[in-house]
Amino acid sequence: MFFGTSSSKEVARQERIIIVGAGQVGSYVAKRLSLERKDVVVIDRDSERLSALINKLDIQIVTGEAFSPAVLEKAGIAEASIIIAATDSDEINVSTCLLAHTLNPLVEKIVRIRNNSISKLYPQLSLIIPNLTSFINPEFSVVNSIVRSLFLPGINEYSEVGDGSVKIACFAITEGPLLDIPLSQISQIFTNQDFTVAAINRNGQLYIPKGDSVIRKNDIVYFAFTEKSLPSLLKAIGKEESVIKSIIIVGGGNIGYKLAKQLERRSFSSIKIIESNKERATFLAENLNTTLVILGDATDESVLEGLSPSETDALVAVTGNEENNLIACLLARSLGTKETVCRLDRRSYISLAHLVGIDQTITPRLSAVNSILNSIRRGSVLSSISVGDDAAEALEFIITEELFVANKMIQELVLPAKSIVLAVITKNETIIARGSTVLEINSRVVLMVDRNVVSEVEHLFNRQG
Repeated sequence: MFFGTSSSKEVARQERIIIVGAGQVGSYVAKRLSLERKDVVVIDRDSERLSALINKLDIQIVTGEAFSPAVLEKAGIAEASIIIAATDSDEINVSTCLLAHTLNPLVEKIVRIRNNSISKLYPQLSLIIPNLTSFINPEFSVVNSIVRSLFLPGINEYSEVGDGSVKIACFAITEGPLLDIPLSQISQIFTNQDFTVAAINRNGQLYIPKGDSVIRKNDIVYFAFTEKSLPSLLKAIGKEESVIKSIIIVGGGNIGYKLAKQLERRSFSSIKIIESNKERATFLAENLNTTLVILGDATDESVLEGLSPSETDALVAVTGNEENNLIACLLARSLGTKETVCRLDRRSYISLAHLVGIDQTITPRLSAVNSILNSIRRGSVLSSISVGDDAAEALEFIITEELFVANKMIQELVLPAKSIVLAVITKNETIIARGSTVLEINSRVVLMVDRNVVSEVEHLFNRQG
């Protein structure tokens, strides 16, 4: 690993970005972009939502319907470089982008889509709406994240960067050789160390570590590692790879249905899905193959008891009701289920879930935010993901020959404070970063960055030589 040390500097405001919809997704995107000093305008018909936002963020607001030409013009569509349609209505999002194109053909358009049938029309719609950068359907990434994380024991959060070659996962550390020693000394204990500490959450506060930082008991620690280094990481933190063969899914909505579909393609001995809506349960039964569909309420203890929860490896609660998801997971734990995964969006609930013993939380809202941020990153930035409930961001850059950082060793760079280089991806391998690691041309570099210094890091890795 290699740590940043330089002090923070003021970064000038940048391009105008219009966000349509001040719901959970739109609000979080506005927050992230505002912190990066982007020129953000948020449109929503709910004046109370907008008032709550403007009291907390350095943004502009416009009240009204986004598919109104007057509203878009008031928001500055003529000067905007990007418009993000992030309401809960697919129809409003698509129609808003169509109108935006007539008012500013050059503006890039990002559309949040929840309906799979509309998502499949992206190639056709991109011909009708030029500069349609992407459709954002976070449910796909949520399902993939659930499947991958099921096989990591005691994991609290999981994500991937660099086309999946760099994994980032966090674990609660209660014992083992990593406790109470400076991070710079870990390589002396693990001579072939091929993982690194990316961030530490202590008492609810996430920070980017330095060489003299130490891991304390009960810290939530974010590790960066590769597929081949997983065994050595698990050994270092005293865990073994999970074996999941039986699973109960609570909720047969889009996420639950897609999850069951994906699990059916794997070697699971038992997949069960509980759905409370009779019509939806019928749909599931007709469209799933080996999954057993149960019509019932997963918050009813008798329903769960009838599914042998003590013999079940994992329960994943993904209904649209966060309270029901929490209750189902807590019931499953009390009845002997080994692992629980809970769909949550509220920050207060996410913190509560870990306190009461729920193993993992998944956040569709954060998946949507990550997808949108990936779509609007500029220059050498290839991808980005939010971690630690949005406290930090993992950024991936491509190194091209005209950049200042090209062909330099990491230790030669003056990185902003609260940033750390995690890995370098070359044509042939993924390398956990050391000070002597060279940023070769056409390689990719992955960093963990405090959200307040994202713009500084982007400036460094876009700077011409």
